[in-house]
Amino acid sequence: MKVSELVPVDHISVGWPVRDEPETRNKWNLIQATVQFLCTKNAYSDDICRQISEKVCDRERVKTTAIGHGFAMPHASLSSIHKPTGACVVLQDGLDFESLDNKPVHIIILALFPDKDYSNHIAMLSRIVTLTGHHANCENILKLGSPEMIWKEISHLEV
Repeated sequence: MKVSELVPVDHISVGWPVRDEPETRNKWNLIQATVQFLCTKNAYSDDICRQISEKVCDRERVKTTAIGHGFAMPHASLSSIHKPTGACVVLQDGLDFESLDNKPVHIIILALFPDKDYSNHIAMLSRIVTLTGHHANCENILKLGSPEMIWKEISHLEV
């Protein structure tokens, strides 16, 4: 599975305000808002959304998923998820996400996997790290103004 398959074009949102919106002012609120966005796209129940939120936040408490170059990749495995799914959110302004390079995060790729689907989970995280491992990739994505253009760029970078 490719990142562009995990995150279809309708699971990409561009231009999220950060500074002026209480629901996205810190990393925990932003994670909640991103989870809610994905839950809405997948029509998950409130109970499943709560489970996702808990698992993603539990994982984030272990160590930041902000890997540098403006990217964060919160992720989790859950028994209530039956196939891998994800969302990509591009922020208007960077946000402190306790990144490994101490730089603000501009792009979040949330990834969810079925419980015990370790090989796909690890392989996808590796693909995301490869995709996001260059500052130029973040800059290129930030210049794009639509979900369609971002999806095409992600697809192009995966080749």
